[in-house]
Amino acid sequence: MSSKQQRVLQLLSDSQVLTVEPGFFIVETRTIHGVHGEGDDLAVSLTWRDDRNYEWAADFSEDSLDAAKVSKRNVQIVDTTGELVGLTPLRCVRCL
Repeated sequence: MSSKQQRVLQLLSDSQVLTVEPGFFIVETRTIHGVHGEGDDLAVSLTWRDDRNYEWAADFSEDSLDAAKVSKRNVQIVDTTGELVGLTPLRCVRCL
């Protein structure tokens, strides 16, 4: 596992609340599959609902973790369908 993959996994798994942009929607489920050395393998899966109560999902491969753009407050990552997803990890529920 690369240091970048480790950092992204840590940000996505350690936060109490994870929001999706645009729209600041709260991630309802997150499944961390981990990194096993195969770039196309699934590493993270997320689901959330938008303001119309439509369910959305995004899956991220091990390669996409390496290509993610990480700043202090968010992660920009491309899912397996090629869509750019903005994620903001928060450490507390009161941060909303």
